[in-house]
Amino acid sequence: MTFTVDKTNWTPVTLGEVVAKSKKKVNPMESRLERYVAGEHMDSNELTIQRWGTIGDGYLGPAFHMYFRPGQVLYGSRRAYLRKVALADFEGICANTTYVLEPKDERILLPEFLPLVMSAEPFHRFAISVSKGSTNPYVNWSDIAQYKFLLPPIDEQQRIADLLWRLENTKNEIFKASKAVLKARDAVVSFQYKNARKKSLRDLVSLSHGHSVPSSLYQDEGLPLLRPGDMKSSLEISWSQTTKRIPYEWAEKFSDWILKAGDLVINMTAQNLDDRFLGRVCVAHDEAFQNQRIGKLLPINEEVNLRVIAYLLDSEDFNSWVNRQAEGSKVKHMHWRHIEGFEIPELTDDECRRFLHTMSRFENLSQDLKREFLALKRMETMLTTSFCGGFDVH
Repeated sequence: MTFTVDKTNWTPVTLGEVVAKSKKKVNPMESRLERYVAGEHMDSNELTIQRWGTIGDGYLGPAFHMYFRPGQVLYGSRRAYLRKVALADFEGICANTTYVLEPKDERILLPEFLPLVMSAEPFHRFAISVSKGSTNPYVNWSDIAQYKFLLPPIDEQQRIADLLWRLENTKNEIFKASKAVLKARDAVVSFQYKNARKKSLRDLVSLSHGHSVPSSLYQDEGLPLLRPGDMKSSLEISWSQTTKRIPYEWAEKFSDWILKAGDLVINMTAQNLDDRFLGRVCVAHDEAFQNQRIGKLLPINEEVNLRVIAYLLDSEDFNSWVNRQAEGSKVKHMHWRHIEGFEIPELTDDECRRFLHTMSRFENLSQDLKREFLALKRMETMLTTSFCGGFDVH
């Protein structure tokens, strides 16, 4: 497919010249609205909202009074480096720290083109550069309203939006396929071992807690510090721009907490009430330092296969168990007593080999889908930056 763009007739504008920040407020408990979107419901670098909360299911803080409707853009103004921009396709309520934005004139700026502008890397760089505060940095609308970019004519916006949203939709379908693979894997395990003898987790492994690290030690280079936010992928640690690092010299003083390849770790603390990653297990593939909110599962003898344990805990059954057992009204925590009684199939050596063979086939399929997803994401990022970026893009 040939897609050429001539920028000679594009117009230099600032975001504030063509975009307005909505001020419409509602009382969540008196409205007919059903959904609210908090910061944790918006995923980094994703243009759609896949999760939300239900109004009335729990306490909503006083900041949740901003109304949004389909076609408006939600922008997370706290910690701009998390890159949270999404086009709403339903109406609901968000906190006042999530900006609700819309074109001032849809004859000049298409609603579906706006989130593409705000998801381009030049915009994120600008937002980060004008952020204020250190612990929980924020960006004011008046500051990001000064962001400059080239605005295409409306017909060019439509062509670009059609292409990039087609890529986004394809990427989302691949993501759904990945989730379906994991569900199929869980179903196979559940069916195959439904009537098998079970052992409690405590009969197979013990738990070792991590060590606290002073935030004053955080730096750009050094040994990665494994925290709950780094455990978002199934079985895999996901290092990112938000990963903290610490000096190797300091870590060596506490070498018992340096993870090695093959170690099985588990997230013991949620980051918020909606955190889906409490109880997530991952297998370390390189060295890292074990944060105090991360547990390490240690085999009680040489016969225990940690890879088998990892697959069995990376399941909907274990996730449900964890969410039933965990404690906390604001942020959920779990301790060894919450999970030690979870039962898993007792497998012979031959059954372990067959089990791992089956799981490897699912994992290979998941990896193929992941590669396709990342390839599309790279293409989407490149095109978005090229077509929707700021003045530093030519």
